[in-house]
Amino acid sequence: KLERVAGDFAIASAAVQIELDKNGICRVAGIGVTGAGVVAQKALPVENLLQGKKITSELIEEAGRIIQQGAEPVEDTRGSAAYKKKALGAVLKRALREALQRSRS
Repeated sequence: KLERVAGDFAIASAAVQIELDKNGICRVAGIGVTGAGVVAQKALPVENLLQGKKITSELIEEAGRIIQQGAEPVEDTRGSAAYKKKALGAVLKRALREALQRSRS
């Protein structure tokens, strides 16, 4: 979650759940984001990117690019559309790294 000040509405947020097989291949990916549009949504293109692959730093970077390309954030007093796209990419990448760490422990 990225917010300007504590308690403010989030500019962008991401929830990630992944399931890896014994070889580290992503079998299941569930991703929800806010800040990509006017309502929360599933990040289906990113889920499809991850499934069946080993999640690497390069794949996480690609996921960040994909989520930014598909995002249509609303420009308002909390930030421009370009800023919100970058924020969404950063939040998603962080959430993916955290989910990957959790799935390995």
